Amino acid sequence: AQIVVNGDTVSANNSRACFMVVSGAPGVLLVEGRGGEGDELAAMIAWAARQQSPVAIRYGKGGDAAQPAYTASFAPGQWETVAPGQNAALIACATMTDVALRAREALAARGVSLRVIHASSVKPLDEACLRGLSDAGTPWLLLEEGPASGLCGAVLECCQRLRLRRPDGMITLPDAFIPHGARAALLARYGLTAENVADQIERAIAK
Repeated sequence: AQIVVNGDTVSANNSRACFMVVSGAPGVLLVEGRGGEGDELAAMIAWAARQQSPVAIRYGKGGDAAQPAYTASFAPGQWETVAPGQNAALIACATMTDVALRAREALAARGVSLRVIHASSVKPLDEACLRGLSDAGTPWLLLEEGPASGLCGAVLECCQRLRLRRPDGMITLPDAFIPHGARAALLARYGLTAENVADQIERAIAK
């Protein structure tokens, strides 16, 4: 298994380049942790040690302030609903789960109930979850600290292959070189903040 850990001061290009190379490699399983106290990472490592196929684990060091404790039993292709909601759903990858939960708090103050889903398994995806979101008819969006060709691209391909309803929005980094700097400043610069996410979800609901 390979483990890539990101910190609070980053050059996003290195970790995302690693993600893109690994995700395109045949037979490689790819999982991403949402951060926290490390229980999820321990579960991922224990699972990876039992696999015959190569496994890549990407785990963020930041973004755990708003997150509940990890109590799920990790399994590939099974995403975790971190918080329930009825009006819309947001699939967040890795440490963006923290941003998603903060956006959920902001939306709750506006009378909107948001379901937050942590996409812990990128390869394979949780196709059952995607089918459920497609059938539900309520808006669903994707949030990723990377370009749209990452998790978002994989989800779009899955939706096309299974003839599912496409997501109502994708909140990602641009397809451009991201400078080195403080993570919080970079997230604000490119719109990966709770406030912007909440605004985009409200617009999706209003359509």
